[in-house]
Amino acid sequence: MEAQKHVLDLTKCWTYLCAASSRSVPEKLEIQRPQQRHFIVPELKDWLDAEDVPLYEYQKSWDEAKDDEVMVFHTSGTTGDF
Repeated sequence: MEAQKHVLDLTKCWTYLCAASSRSVPEKLEIQRPQQRHFIVPELKDWLDAEDVPLYEYQKSWDEAKDDEVMVFHTSGTTGDF
């Protein structure tokens, strides 16, 4: 839990997306970080469904967008020493 809090603090992330099956993590973090909010999203299997989706045309070039912050994915073992 401390490693996740560290990553969220370091990245100044105040919005946490999680599946219903893992909602206990952000709920516990919100006790330590009251300004944080979490939102329940579909399970991973639903995100990776093979059905067709509409084309989303992204207008920026790589050079224009390479430093844009969009999302931080945290998986166990990626936090290093803190």
